Amino acid sequence: MSPSFRSSNTFFKVETRFGEKIPRWELKLVFILYFNRAIEIVYVRRIYDLYMSRFGKRMRRYLATWSDSFIEEFNEDAHRRFLEEYIPDLYKTLEWGYAFDDDKSLGAFLFVFHSYKPVSEPNKSSFCRFEFPHDCDQDEIQAFVLEVAAMAPFTSGTCGYVLQPWPDDVEAFDHMYFVCQRYWGVEAWNQDVTVNWLADRFKCISWLTFLGTSILQEFPDLHPAASRAAHAYRELPTGAMYQTRPRAALIDLNRREDFRPEASLARALLPAQIVKHSSFGGNRWTDENSVQWLHRFTPD
Repeated sequence: MSPSFRSSNTFFKVETRFGEKIPRWELKLVFILYFNRAIEIVYVRRIYDLYMSRFGKRMRRYLATWSDSFIEEFNEDAHRRFLEEYIPDLYKTLEWGYAFDDDKSLGAFLFVFHSYKPVSEPNKSSFCRFEFPHDCDQDEIQAFVLEVAAMAPFTSGTCGYVLQPWPDDVEAFDHMYFVCQRYWGVEAWNQDVTVNWLADRFKCISWLTFLGTSILQEFPDLHPAASRAAHAYRELPTGAMYQTRPRAALIDLNRREDFRPEASLARALLPAQIVKHSSFGGNRWTDENSVQWLHRFTPD
């Protein structure tokens, strides 16, 4: 990515709020796996161990994902508590998930896992999410995400560029709308909305698209077609990964950048893609154009 992108407000905008710098929107590389039920503790522990072995030295803070939790320091003592107490006791208390980051305002490494309560929060997809700086080594990311995806029986997932708007910031979501209309390789984002629609389908094509065993079994013709359409694919014990191109791309329509690799894979996977999704948020996104954007590579 050229320096001009970073210096403009297209992909990055930081403001000072409450005495600290906050990114109103930011381009990142994001990997997320969705699960159609609460993630079993044995899988949480495997993923936690892998992440901490790779990126744990970067982590400085953590908090529980319930709304009234406080940010706390992540250190060796906290790591030990996670191994001995917090992860084994997951779902027994208010804590149904945790988030960890490196305390950077821009370009942060972040790991979050969260499960939804089946009675009070029905039909929501639980998830594990990993965020990386936009210029992080993509070979390293791909190797890591393939290891993670092989560890737990997921429903679906994606990995690629995401423009993250600050939650509840209408202008940020409106800006995301304009960016995503031009750059088709940048995923529109509102995880709180998307988790309501992915019980047995996947969201949209990304640089790396993951389909779990349950979807592949429901659509037996999907994998042969997708593996032919993909730049590369990988069969996993838990499903499969389909890759559109060697590296993630912004796909700038103003420059007429080629999106045929995405369109080819999107057509192959179309039977398993969601057909409903509510508005991503803000004034520009609607229920209708949110679904249209998700199907941007297969408009007919």
